Amino acid sequence: MPNIQIQMRSWQYFAAIGLVAVIHFGAAYSITLIPNLKLEWEIVPIWPPTGVNVAALVLLGSRILPGIALGHFFFYLCFSTKWTVAAATAFIIMLQAWVAAKLLKRIGFHPALNRMRDVLGLVIVAAPLSSFVGNSIAIVSLSLLSGSSLWSKWWSWYLGDIIAILIVTPVLLTWCHSILDFRFGILDWRLSNQCKNSETHQQTHNLKFKVSSPKLIEFAVWMTLLFGVNWIVFCSKTSLEIANYPLEYLPFTLVIWSAFRFGQTGTSLSAFVGCTIGIFGISRGNGPFLIMESNINSSILYLQAFIAVEAITGLILTATVNERQQSEHKFRELAQTLEIKVQKRTLELEQKNQEMANYLRKLQETQQQLIQSEKMSSLGQLVAGIAHEINNPVNFIHGNLTHINNYTQDLLEAIALYQDEYPQASATIQDRLEEIDLYFLQEDIAKILSSMKAGTERIRQIVLSLRNFSRLDEAEMKFVDIHEGIKSTLLILQHRFQNNACNSPIQVSEQYNELPAVECYASEMNQVFMNIINNAIDALEDLERRRIRTLEFIEPTIWIRTSLINNERVKIEITDNGIGMTPEVQSRIFDPFFTTKEVGKGTGLGLSVSYQIVVEKHQGYLKCRSEVGTGTTLQIEIPIRQQ
Repeated sequence: MPNIQIQMRSWQYFAAIGLVAVIHFGAAYSITLIPNLKLEWEIVPIWPPTGVNVAALVLLGSRILPGIALGHFFFYLCFSTKWTVAAATAFIIMLQAWVAAKLLKRIGFHPALNRMRDVLGLVIVAAPLSSFVGNSIAIVSLSLLSGSSLWSKWWSWYLGDIIAILIVTPVLLTWCHSILDFRFGILDWRLSNQCKNSETHQQTHNLKFKVSSPKLIEFAVWMTLLFGVNWIVFCSKTSLEIANYPLEYLPFTLVIWSAFRFGQTGTSLSAFVGCTIGIFGISRGNGPFLIMESNINSSILYLQAFIAVEAITGLILTATVNERQQSEHKFRELAQTLEIKVQKRTLELEQKNQEMANYLRKLQETQQQLIQSEKMSSLGQLVAGIAHEINNPVNFIHGNLTHINNYTQDLLEAIALYQDEYPQASATIQDRLEEIDLYFLQEDIAKILSSMKAGTERIRQIVLSLRNFSRLDEAEMKFVDIHEGIKSTLLILQHRFQNNACNSPIQVSEQYNELPAVECYASEMNQVFMNIINNAIDALEDLERRRIRTLEFIEPTIWIRTSLINNERVKIEITDNGIGMTPEVQSRIFDPFFTTKEVGKGTGLGLSVSYQIVVEKHQGYLKCRSEVGTGTTLQIEIPIRQQ
């Protein structure tokens, strides 16, 4: 049996003993108020103190036994001159209640009576067995004290005790249990599955009190019908006029109502009220169970048997309803728990899938970065090798052009000297001079040598730009001149500025402010400039194709601007007056493999790699501003010094 007993101090304990004694005395005294009830050796067909005793022991424990004994002893002293009989019956009554409480404790009884096990334990185990033990001992003791056999009264006494346990004990247990819950502030008129101590209380549906107008109105109507119907059935003269109809079954409808709406508290109350009104009606000579007005003992016994059946039916029905409600509640909790677990698991799976997708994306990006890095490394090595191989013969040619020019001037001077000294040349020499057009040769050879020198100088600048762009000997982060990298990139892309799909060469406007040396990966930053300027040229070519159809002409131009921000960061802006981009395209231009170019013309990696170089490797920013039909600006910001 759950430990619900109240902790009491010494004075509270003695007060509880006194209270139990008074209640026992009052319950016993109520029997004497029934007129025409015959008492033979204190054996009556009704004995409510038995139900009071069992309820007191269940709620307060064996420590309350002295209160039961005192109440019974003083009652018998008041109505009997035999103190021995009073002492003996007090002991027997106390023993009977103790046996009932022990039996209930063995089955794990709970006073709320909301489980079928509790109801069956009270009906099948505690009531019949404890009454059998107590009544048998009492009959033997009284027979010895009186000297006459009282076994003929055993059945009447036995049924009276059983009925008291079935009618009085449930109403006391359920209502006292609700009052005990009220002390902890959880008593209301609704079903609840939460007990005040999960370790010592079974999960049960308790009838509780809460200010709820519909529920209070329903309970008031039910109580009114309870008293009214029982009064009509057991006390009213009207019931005698329609005696052919079984009116005594009408209270069962209220029991069923209570079972579904008010729990065991209402069900036990309906049986108790019906029994009380029925006994009152029999005492007044009314009711369907009245047999003989001169001797109402048998009538009361029949009435109590009927009410006991009503009580058992109500208790079992209510327990079944409560267990079903509890099962439904647990099922809903399990369903909710399962739903929560499913949602949690689904969320975990979604998170895992998202993580896997992120890992896959990062793996693809890393793979493409490695491929791109390997391409750039190979390209850098190729460019550096070609630049080195071209640089040697070009330097040789460029260096010897000065000597050739000097030698040629010397030869031309010698020829002029001969012409001055020997103005009359032979016919053969004169014919040869006319054939080679000496005067044109003297003028043009200087121009040829000058053009050759300019060409070799141009080749040397291109080779130097290739070496600066590849930066093969500067793989580590170093301080470099950003303008030098931009100019090298523009020189390499010079062919695209001149030979493109536009009607005219693409103009490049360079607006450079003074910048300090910037710490960066030079070759990778040059790669960023290359990717962005290439995209700008593609945009201008696409714009030109569209404007050819509309006969509109705008000079294709790329603006490159550099500036210093707070002496901490450098900003490079590359702007074109191309076709521009929609907001949807702008939001995805840095995604890997996203491209708006034709198949085979772009891979969608240029800006993605550029973004990673600027943002991840240089802790900078790469932003895009664009408007359809106006153009696009790519803005690069990187710190002057890396942390």
